[in-house]
Amino acid sequence: INKQIEIYLSTFALVPPQPQLRLESGGHRCAGRVEVYHDGKWGTVCDDYFNMNSANVVCRQLHCGQAVSVLGLSYFGQSGKVIHLDDEQCRGSESHLW
Repeated sequence: INKQIEIYLSTFALVPPQPQLRLESGGHRCAGRVEVYHDGKWGTVCDDYFNMNSANVVCRQLHCGQAVSVLGLSYFGQSGKVIHLDDEQCRGSESHLW
């Protein structure tokens, strides 16, 4: 007796979604306070080490071209939200902030 057995394998990975990123309170989608959506809520990015390199990464990620300036010290107002990213020190060549 000649039997043929066919086995089909299917694999998939449960990859958590990437956090979302936005600029808030700047009057335009490419200006404002950097906020990250993580664990079901929007939070901020600490500006202690945030510089033009980090700003260029954010602009690249949001398809906003090159950064024009970095305005720290809560220029766009206090958000009252939890800080999701702290001590970000980008080189400027990254495709994403995290």
